[in-house]
Amino acid sequence: MRLVLSAHVATRVGLIALALLPGSLCAQQKSPATNTSAAETLPSAPQPIIEAADSDYPISNPRLPSTESGLLPQQTSPQQPDEKTRRDLAEEQLKAQEKQRVMGVMATFNTTTNKNAVPLAPAQKFKLFFKSATDPWPFLLAGSVAGIGQATDSYPEWGQGAQGYAKRFGAAYSDAFIGNFFGNAVLPTLLHEDPRYFQKGTGSPAKRFLWAASSTFWCKRDKGTWGPNYANVGGNLIGAAIARAYYPATERDFADVMTDGLTVSVEGIVGAELIEFWPDIVRHHKKKAAQRTQQQSADSVCSPQESKMSGRAPAHMILKSKLFLGLAVSALTAASYAQWSNPANEVPAYHAAAPLKVSALPPILAGAKLTGEHFQYPWQVHVYQQAAKVGNVLYQLPCNCRCDRALGHTSLRSCYEGYHGTECSTCAQEAFYAYAMTKAGKTPAEIRAGISQHAYEQINLEQQ
Repeated sequence: MRLVLSAHVATRVGLIALALLPGSLCAQQKSPATNTSAAETLPSAPQPIIEAADSDYPISNPRLPSTESGLLPQQTSPQQPDEKTRRDLAEEQLKAQEKQRVMGVMATFNTTTNKNAVPLAPAQKFKLFFKSATDPWPFLLAGSVAGIGQATDSYPEWGQGAQGYAKRFGAAYSDAFIGNFFGNAVLPTLLHEDPRYFQKGTGSPAKRFLWAASSTFWCKRDKGTWGPNYANVGGNLIGAAIARAYYPATERDFADVMTDGLTVSVEGIVGAELIEFWPDIVRHHKKKAAQRTQQQSADSVCSPQESKMSGRAPAHMILKSKLFLGLAVSALTAASYAQWSNPANEVPAYHAAAPLKVSALPPILAGAKLTGEHFQYPWQVHVYQQAAKVGNVLYQLPCNCRCDRALGHTSLRSCYEGYHGTECSTCAQEAFYAYAMTKAGKTPAEIRAGISQHAYEQINLEQQ
């Protein structure tokens, strides 16, 4: 299971890290130009009146709204805005956040550059979550994860083809939706935490790196203080626990929940780092583009071809288009490769005829061996009892979980010579199917044909 998980982690982290390939991080400047060029890339919320550029944590005072966008009520006395005014200010800031994207594709609606952003009302937290969840970006990311997962044959129980891809796509999107629903909406509302990432934007690269990394485990409260990010970590763990309901039976223990939940939390660090330093990457390429433009202008004589080149689109726009196109092509290529060229489409190992000497084979577990920690459910005992009755038939059948690759099994019978049959739902479903078809008078060849068409997937283990 860990190999499967690492493939998913590599996929998601790789897709996020793809944005970092164009160039290296540039040194941070303490001049006003730093904030100006960053704002040109990600539309920012109104700038605060009081700002601590080099402090480890921003000074938070949600009762002092920004005047830069003309949002401060016209009044001469320092009166506190009423609840309606605060909600309106937060709504204006949310509208600005909803325009933010990295590479023009990756939605960063849960990010604000305003260190004194007004706290969100409960309804606004849910609105922000649904806006992010229904954006095209999470669907594109889920499609890429599903395509690569299908190419690597992750969770072989799900099979290949359109059905296998649909299962992987649904699982990838559901993972993100459920985790964010609890981590960015439900728990932040109950615990009075702000689900947004407060971009630092200034200071040394080291401080900004640590600031972004800590955001997964440290967040701002609605009252303006800072503390542990219970909502984010808790939401990831809750999402991982609920996901056990639609992942294969072999992925449903406590270790899977903890590992997947904490892995998603670490992935959040990668996303925060990208969001924090993306303006620097864009600024770096804008600077290079400006230098090229100046060089072209300085040339007194240029060829006709150079003249045409000077009128092309800005470099950063070309970069966005190439990255978006590359991401889409990668997802489609991976899905196509999985559909038509994946070695997983090969028939797993089996024997073409019954064994010549059954006594020479390892015995199928039976009797007192069908007890203990491996046999916690009735179907686990039942499937071994049925397997023992049709052992010669199982010898002539393949196992679609591909245990022939992972465990060196030579047929479906091998799964019941040890405890693998208790751990793999595919093995169990195939054995129940083989027993039922044998009782119905089907030959091993006919049963193999049914297995190749995944007819066994209709069997409900809980009813056996």
